[in-house]
Amino acid sequence: MLIESRPGLKVTGEAGNRTDALDIASREQPDVIVLDLNLGNDNGLALLPELLGVAKDAHIIVLTGGADAEKRDQTMQLGAKGVVLKEDGAGELLNAIEKVYRTGDYWLEPGAVKRLFSKNTLRPAKQQINPEVAKIAALTEREREVVAPGRS
Repeated sequence: MLIESRPGLKVTGEAGNRTDALDIASREQPDVIVLDLNLGNDNGLALLPELLGVAKDAHIIVLTGGADAEKRDQTMQLGAKGVVLKEDGAGELLNAIEKVYRTGDYWLEPGAVKRLFSKNTLRPAKQQINPEVAKIAALTEREREVVAPGRS
């Protein structure tokens, strides 16, 4: 009822276990999946990549009450688009769903970006550039002709 209270949002299914979640995600192909990591006997963390496998266009937002920041960070590494803490309340969850759905952006709790970057889980683009490739790219066309092997 909470989700459907917002215009444009509709719940297409609810699941209490891994099998039902995969079945519904496969059949309904939702835009957004809200995944509670606490699934009783099932492992919500392990379910995340499986859901992405059956609902390839879905954005997954993880809902968790766990204080384990490492586990929350793992959800992002596994393909989640957002993490919402249960204690943040219903409004935060609705805002996350709308933002992820409308923009495709990520939704993280405060401190997550710093943690992820400090662990080198996410790397700024400038760190991924090979310094030698950058030097070559900075050369003029004439400079490349002069240093290119086999040219005279």
